[in-house]
Amino acid sequence: MDNGARCALIPIENKRHFLEVSADIVERVDPIFYGDPVVAARKAIGMKRSCAPVCTASST
Repeated sequence: MDNGARCALIPIENKRHFLEVSADIVERVDPIFYGDPVVAARKAIGMKRSCAPVCTASST
């Protein structure tokens, strides 16, 4: 979150643990649950456009 994370990929097995996360964090981060590592990779690639800020190199 300190680096601007807006989404978090979370294994579906840990979904119940997400309920223990503080309300402050839950308000600022959208959880994205996955059951298969391949699905997680596909979602992570798509996150660059929808959730996570894309870093660009500065020419200066």
